[in-house]
Amino acid sequence: RVHRVSRTQKAPKGSKFEQMISRWDFKGVEHAQCEHCGKEILLKEGCCCFCTDCSQHLTSGVLPAFFAYRALREDEDVVNCGLQAANPNANVTLARHVESGSFMNTQFVSLTRSIDVAAFFAAKGFNERRNEPRIATFYVPGEFKDHLALRQLDASASDKAKNFAKVFEEIALRGPQLNKASLDRVLHLPRDLVREFTGNTDKFRSFQKQFRSSELKKAILRCFKMTTLHVTFDLVGLNHYVEDRRGPIKCVDLVRLKLENDNKYDRDNAVRVDGTSGGNIWNCIGYLAKEHASVYRMILASAKQNPVVITPKLEGKHYETSLTLRFDVQTKEVWNIICEVGDVCGHILEEAEYHLSRRG
Repeated sequence: RVHRVSRTQKAPKGSKFEQMISRWDFKGVEHAQCEHCGKEILLKEGCCCFCTDCSQHLTSGVLPAFFAYRALREDEDVVNCGLQAANPNANVTLARHVESGSFMNTQFVSLTRSIDVAAFFAAKGFNERRNEPRIATFYVPGEFKDHLALRQLDASASDKAKNFAKVFEEIALRGPQLNKASLDRVLHLPRDLVREFTGNTDKFRSFQKQFRSSELKKAILRCFKMTTLHVTFDLVGLNHYVEDRRGPIKCVDLVRLKLENDNKYDRDNAVRVDGTSGGNIWNCIGYLAKEHASVYRMILASAKQNPVVITPKLEGKHYETSLTLRFDVQTKEVWNIICEVGDVCGHILEEAEYHLSRRG
């Protein structure tokens, strides 16, 4: 998984990288080695990687940022508020925070480098307290070693605190460190798959043994490999396509897009917008603007399936000048798409929340 970000590139509006790039210090690296399977991956300047061989995030020697996970509490709204410390003004020792877990409100925020650990606490919260099973993934600025709880504990820390920090690969941040721009995604885990761990959420090692070959882990890894993008395209009327002049077109109850390779004005590029007011009769009601048509074709080539029309709303008859589509694309292609789309189209957003299922 590679998000290419360089100082010369301007993050497009709507991208969560927009607020992050300005405060990162990029250092060129030639390669990185997966800590889990040993595979070497060539990198470009300023990259963070996702190993496609074993589906694990890479952190060492890659970027001044790393991925971390957290099983969310019921009251945490990270999409809108980011990740906040329960009590930023508290004065609790890190050792006591690590020992107490979520049972004490402290100035620290805990995450983990292991998706297995995050899944364990999500399943534990669901099976013991019926919490909604959710896991959030964050981009955390800095080197992961500097944030490891085990390295931050002083010599007087108890063996219990040291053991917890080591086993759970705990990342400890002080205060409200992660705003919503740092959020990668929130995974809503399928309840039926989480229930398969009923009675096995007391001991982490026992849970981990079951989890590693489970359908739940497969569903999580599938989700990491795909990203949902919302992209807005300009529309042009039938009579304005040659001049590529944007203008309102009449929308009907349902629309669909069709590649028009034999268009005499824009061969192998035009994208026609058809509409219907019900029934099986579809009529052309306009086109995507020329540059936007090129972007649409580029994204479509990376998409898992045909896009879903989000707007215009399928209610009544009105006029529209734009069309917003939802694409499911390969995560490794996301940053290239964002850079391409950001210079052409008016708006692009990455979906923040993903509802996982057994099959996809």
